[in-house]
Amino acid sequence: MIESLVSQHGGPAYHSSSVFRLDPSDQPAGSTIIVDKSANAVSVTNSGVVVSNEGPSVGVKSMFFNKASTTYLRIPGGAMPNVLGKNFQIDYLFKPDNVPTAVQAVIAQWMQIAGQGGFLLNFSPSGQLSYNFGPYNTNGAMITAPLNPNRAGWVKYSMRRKGNVFEMWQNDVLVGSFTSALVATMTLDWVIGSYMNQSGGIPATGTVPLAGWMADLQVYDYYKG
Repeated sequence: MIESLVSQHGGPAYHSSSVFRLDPSDQPAGSTIIVDKSANAVSVTNSGVVVSNEGPSVGVKSMFFNKASTTYLRIPGGAMPNVLGKNFQIDYLFKPDNVPTAVQAVIAQWMQIAGQGGFLLNFSPSGQLSYNFGPYNTNGAMITAPLNPNRAGWVKYSMRRKGNVFEMWQNDVLVGSFTSALVATMTLDWVIGSYMNQSGGIPATGTVPLAGWMADLQVYDYYKG
């Protein structure tokens, strides 16, 4: 399952069809150089995320989010695929560093103000993953995945939209879906590791620092499947 995002030879499997891709496997451990490896070369602002030798397979490194401080990546929303009005898919691998004491935002395009946002993926204190889509404060478009018994290790996650159907996958297994015509009203920056408060600052109220390792994040502006 995890092999689907890494090559059979141990190194990362580069897919030219992705429109955004973060894989720091070619950087030394401790580096803060996190760049978009797709042809689009989207700018990434790094606030404390470092490259780690921890990875899902040999030769694949990860991005470490330190629970001792708010570390995050921020990407201009205008440079990313418009997930508000078309199909999309987000694939990545994640290994948590601890069970959160409060909500940890993993990947988000939300501002903590009503009506502004696109999607929010987060871990709850129980370790469950939930996926919200649409305007902030809208709870109708939400999936809460079953608790993954292997969540302490590396898990491949995927969020997908196909028409009005939104899906959450874990290790290539569909674990939840919903149907909704909800749309957000504003294209915001993408934030990995938190989401934004009402003034666009990070972190948002009520979140705790993301703790763990993320590898091979890929975004597609279509339903890849």
